[in-house]
Amino acid sequence: MKWNQGYNGGGIIQKYEIYYAPSTDALNYKLGATVPGFVYKGTVYNLYRASLYFVKVLAVNQVGRGFMSDPLDIVTLDAKPIAPGKPVTGPSTDPVVPASTGLTSSTVTWRFQIPTDMGGLPVIKYKMYLWAGTSQTVGTWDNGTEVYSPEGAPGGVLTGEDGTSPDVRYHDGAGWYDDYMTTTFLRLEMGKYYKMKVMAANPSGYGAASEDSSVVQTRVVLEPMITLRLLYSSGVIFEQNAVSDVGDTRAALNASFVQEWSTQMGLPQNRFNIISLIKSSVYRLGKQLDFVLVKFAFLGTSSYGLRDAQLC
Repeated sequence: MKWNQGYNGGGIIQKYEIYYAPSTDALNYKLGATVPGFVYKGTVYNLYRASLYFVKVLAVNQVGRGFMSDPLDIVTLDAKPIAPGKPVTGPSTDPVVPASTGLTSSTVTWRFQIPTDMGGLPVIKYKMYLWAGTSQTVGTWDNGTEVYSPEGAPGGVLTGEDGTSPDVRYHDGAGWYDDYMTTTFLRLEMGKYYKMKVMAANPSGYGAASEDSSVVQTRVVLEPMITLRLLYSSGVIFEQNAVSDVGDTRAALNASFVQEWSTQMGLPQNRFNIISLIKSSVYRLGKQLDFVLVKFAFLGTSSYGLRDAQLC
């Protein structure tokens, strides 16, 4: 900040003192900087980002300190968050297998530390990048998928949308600690190699990406898959997905199927992975019978990677 020389009181101004107070404690001014009496500008360091401050200046001559100036209101700039911590594999919430490492033949769960410096503003979303390979060294990154930070962040669960699209790769997990997030990638290929990295964004934009996680391999043991024939009107399910009062009927069927069958079989909903919904029909006694083929799998677990998870 800069200022003009004021009245010297008939003496010689020896120095100027700059005082500041945050808007949260506006009556408590603290000394922020001191400059010689012939200098008419100064800098106050170590302020919080994206915060309102009140700044005043006073002059000091051989008699003592004069009166403070009127306050100058300033708002410090914000910055992008720093990179989140390196993702590591971690247990998913699995009531059936509490010791699960989060690795199955089609899912991987990672946890990562939220940015220790968010740039002065709350983190509002994360961008997940998934690397898929045929070996530990040969593979490609996807374009990333944005997931908005949950209510009550920092710390918590990254939650994606529901539905059957192959691009939907997230389901509810569990927060590790208050400063950690967990996320699970679904519908992965059996026996393939995967790793991930993550970026965090506040209203100023995305910061740097985290380190890549270690490469993990999904199980090569087939998970049990079941195909059921649901006697629904497939035309209603598959042809009324425009914007309407009922929304996307396929997503509604997906959600209701998982809820109903998990209850009937006594398994938690996160054990079901809907693989496909297919429209079909047959003729019986000269009449067309519509139905929907639902193919789903029970998600298994594996001890693979347990040692790495413990070391991290």
